[in-house]
Amino acid sequence: DSDDIVEINPSVVKLINVTSISLSHNQRINLVDLFDKLAELPKLEFLNLSDCQIESLPANISKLSHLKKLILGGNKLTELPPEIKQLPKLKELIFSQYPDDFRKLTEDQKLRMLNLLPRTKILLTEYAGGTHGHYRLGARTVRVTKNNLWPNK
Repeated sequence: DSDDIVEINPSVVKLINVTSISLSHNQRINLVDLFDKLAELPKLEFLNLSDCQIESLPANISKLSHLKKLILGGNKLTELPPEIKQLPKLKELIFSQYPDDFRKLTEDQKLRMLNLLPRTKILLTEYAGGTHGHYRLGARTVRVTKNNLWPNK
């Protein structure tokens, strides 16, 4: 789409009080460049990258150390990079927008996500309802409530 943001203006780093950025529906955005620039924003806690056709996340996502919530729904991700575990403040990851997005993942892929983010709530879908209870995922038991996946403590 011609309206897509491909690069972030370097002057964005001057906006040191920004806490929230939404770049959804930007299918041509350069994520390496984006994460390098957003790393300069010390108060950035929320990032929406939904529906950007992202197939993989670059390793420099680890630079977003203040991030608390990351929305990645509606993308083509099947794995998360190991560097995502270097986001100590990440409390919520919205990974899928449609039920089939998460159902397509293998049990091993789901388990790797949990192992990378042991204290992070992973929202499986944006639809209300869903299956509730405790379920086995690999050797771990997880708690599912309203399509939210929580590691058991």
